[in-house]
Amino acid sequence: MKRKKSLQEISLTLLLLVAIVVIFFWYTAQNSRRIETRNKNYAADSARQTMTRINEDMKNALELGSRTFMMDAGRVVLDIGGEERKGLTVDDLLERFRAGAGKNLDNDRILLSND
Repeated sequence: MKRKKSLQEISLTLLLLVAIVVIFFWYTAQNSRRIETRNKNYAADSARQTMTRINEDMKNALELGSRTFMMDAGRVVLDIGGEERKGLTVDDLLERFRAGAGKNLDNDRILLSND
């Protein structure tokens, strides 16, 4: 014979389910914040590494290359080679970019850092 569940058993079961749902949503919210913070930190770290590489790449390009192009919005704003290019520094490139493009390079603060 089947036993009917009492109102107290049903109430306790529902209370347990509500508690599980509340804990799940709380944990999900906490985990989302943690993941968001971790992703922001990762993005910032990745950007710092990329900017350091860009600075080093510009230095290497000046040392190893024979011609330098810089573009802005799809148009060439700097094209130098030969004697004109010898002895240039990253600062010189950025200044010439400013002259050619009529604006500062968006990330020149980072390119000029001494990291």
